[in-house]
Amino acid sequence: MVTNNHTNPLKRGNSLPHMLSNDDYRHTVAKEDPELRQAFCTGVLRERGAEYADAIGCLRYVPDRFVPDGNLSILVPRVQPTYMKTSGGLLSKFNLGTRATVTVFPEAFDLRHHANLDDFVVSLVGHEGWYARSFFDDPELVRDFNWEVEHKRRNRKLRAEVLATKNQRAYLTTRNSPSYAHKVQENLIRLEVTLLHIRFP
Repeated sequence: MVTNNHTNPLKRGNSLPHMLSNDDYRHTVAKEDPELRQAFCTGVLRERGAEYADAIGCLRYVPDRFVPDGNLSILVPRVQPTYMKTSGGLLSKFNLGTRATVTVFPEAFDLRHHANLDDFVVSLVGHEGWYARSFFDDPELVRDFNWEVEHKRRNRKLRAEVLATKNQRAYLTTRNSPSYAHKVQENLIRLEVTLLHIRFP
């Protein structure tokens, strides 16, 4: 009888592999074990001062409500598919500051989108962290009114995405992500061009 003795190294309490930092190791293990992703992402936010996020959830799939509709996906082109999302509470719809909830989808742990820990942190802290801070300090920037005129609603979403991506680009200077920096810059250019097209059709 053959038994599978492979278990997550963290659960065995093994020491860190040679040449891997503690953060790198936790990221590597979280990619392999969805059960550890929640604790890993929470730690990344807390350790880097993203105090505006009230909660973080790591999902095993992308619910339909988080899949952009066709019109929005045209207006907000992305280099990568949606893999993280930050949402404000009910108070944010009334322009009142609130702590946000960050949702991380399984695609965030795909090497095609985040090749290493630095790429992941740039997205989680640099991009989603901006949204979380805005929901708390200035919800006018990011609030989403379902009853708002569609054109204004798309315009607001796009402006917020541009600002979040600029913050992500600035945060890149603190990380070692040269290839990811190119993707972020490319995405920012496409977003800004799209915004100009909407303003001056």
